[in-house]
Amino acid sequence: MIFREILKSNLPPEEKSLDRLWHDAQTLNIAGSETTSSALGNITYYLLAQPDILKRLRDELATVVKDGRITETTTAELEKLPYLTAVIKEGLRLSFGTAGRLYRISPDKSLIYNDGKRQWDIPAGTPVAMSTPLLHLNAKTFPSPTSFDPTRWLDNPQLDRYLVSFSKGPRNCVGMNLAWAELYNTITAVFGHYGGVECEGPRMELYKTTERDVLLAHEYFMPFTWEGSEGVRVTLSS
Repeated sequence: MIFREILKSNLPPEEKSLDRLWHDAQTLNIAGSETTSSALGNITYYLLAQPDILKRLRDELATVVKDGRITETTTAELEKLPYLTAVIKEGLRLSFGTAGRLYRISPDKSLIYNDGKRQWDIPAGTPVAMSTPLLHLNAKTFPSPTSFDPTRWLDNPQLDRYLVSFSKGPRNCVGMNLAWAELYNTITAVFGHYGGVECEGPRMELYKTTERDVLLAHEYFMPFTWEGSEGVRVTLSS
């Protein structure tokens, strides 16, 4: 549908070239699947590896899940659940979104930055970049940065400015709102129904999966775990 609309549009011919469409297809495939699925996989691992966190989440989800099914609850209502929101933010923090450097350039004028010690003059046209992992794993901002701790987000709104999984500003991820909706609804649907190993009802357990399977090991613009990882694997039982 996307490419049909591009080809039907009044865009100039160079915007409809095979090279342009190929790049768009690659972007859509990565941004629309890899990022959200990675975050869901990582969140699943950390919840199952830490039963106390999963229990607290399920206690909150019990307000919107009855008999293992989501009630008539909208995404906007799920967004009001503080611990669910904290779990998602912490999962995004440790999933990164992208791992490569995202640069910004001021094309026409110099940028002036004062770090409190001195003033920096960044000439026009200078690429300025950093990677998401550098910010998300900064121990000054996030103490014990490799620990999955949703409580760090509770009653701490100033941390939101440091969550850059979707980048920031007018060039941030165009699918950000869809990704948030997917995360809210999928986590609610899955963990509203399945508990961990200590649950008496439907259970989900990790299968041959360790923390190594979710930790950043390689940066190919997107974050990748160790070469032999088979991802997060689970077993389901009733």
